Parts: sequence; C-alpha cells; structure tokens
Amino acid sequence: MAPVRSRFVEPQPDGPPRVTPYLLREADTMCPRRLTLELERAPGTADPMNRARLRDALLDAIRTWHATGAWPPPPDLCPEEPAVLEQASRWYAHHFREPVAEVSLPLEEPTLLARRRVLLGGWVDLGVVHLDGRRELRQLAWAGRGERPDPLERPEVRLGVLRLATVGWSPPGPLLVSWVDLLDGTLTQ
Repeated sequence: MAPVRSRFVEPQPDGPPRVTPYLLREADTMCPRRLTLELERAPGTADPMNRARLRDALLDAIRTWHATGAWPPPPDLCPEEPAVLEQASRWYAHHFREPVAEVSLPLEEPTLLARRRVLLGGWVDLGVVHLDGRRELRQLAWAGRGERPDPLERPEVRLGVLRLATVGWSPPGPLLVSWVDLLDGTLTQ
C-alpha cells in the first residue's frame, strides 16, 4: 500500500514572515521545517486529514516489519526526520515484539454516525489481529512528555474505539486498547 502524501499549499511569499509570541517562545526547540513554514506563512496542507509524512512512513514501516521481520529503509525525509522515525521504530519494536496475524489501518476516512448525523474524524492508527483472534487498537503518540494516561481518558482513543465499533471492526467482546508514546516509550493499556 502506497503512503498517502499531503499536497502542500504554496506559501504566501508576498508579505513579511509571520512572527508570533508562540514562535518567539518555541523557535529554538521546534522542528526547523515547521518553523520555516510558519515564518513563510504557509497555511498548512490541502488535505483535510493533514496526513503527516512521518506518521505515514512509520505506519508503512511497522506493517512491513510485522510482515517481514525487518525494518525498511526510511523514505526521503527532511534531515531531522529519520532520527525520529528510528526512535519511534525502536520503541514500537520494544513494546510489540509478539507475532500477530494482521496489522492494518482499519480506518482512513472519517466515519459517519448516520443516526446522529455526525462525521467523526481523527487518526485510528493500527488495528491488530492477534494469532488467537483477539483484536487490539494501537494508538501511537509523539508527545515525549512521559504521560501515563488511561488510554480511554484520551479523546482520540475513545473516538477510535467508537469508530471501530461503528464500522464493525472491533469484536463484540473485549478490545485491547494500547496507547504508546513513541518518543519516550510510555505504554498504557
């Protein structure tokens, strides 16, 4: 499966760089690519789901690793991104070593709750089917803050569980839910 790529909207070069209190406070520690885009007043991406290049690369690498046992070489990324991808891959392999029957991206599009006339969005990262048939939702985070939240206290996890149930992916019985921060290795289930 080919990764989904964002189509970047062109920056607005006809004006001066945009400097905000946030940029002044965070410039020394933020991603250089993001800082440049903020300064150039790039409005973001044209993709409403804002598919992150690094996230897509990681999800593709994880599926390849589960299928072959080897991590693929990183795709063409910005200079700082391969180190982040390598760190995330190490933590993922550390926490999820066991063989599984299937790893998929169960939802790539928003989910319609027809009776409520609501469209639910957000990332549902990995749907895992274990060898014994158990199903697991693995939500991947990039926070690096050492938080240890109950996964079901996180809105993105609750929405993911609801969306999986709505489309019939999750079983009628228990669903294992894992939330892992791939920058600092924090895992809660």
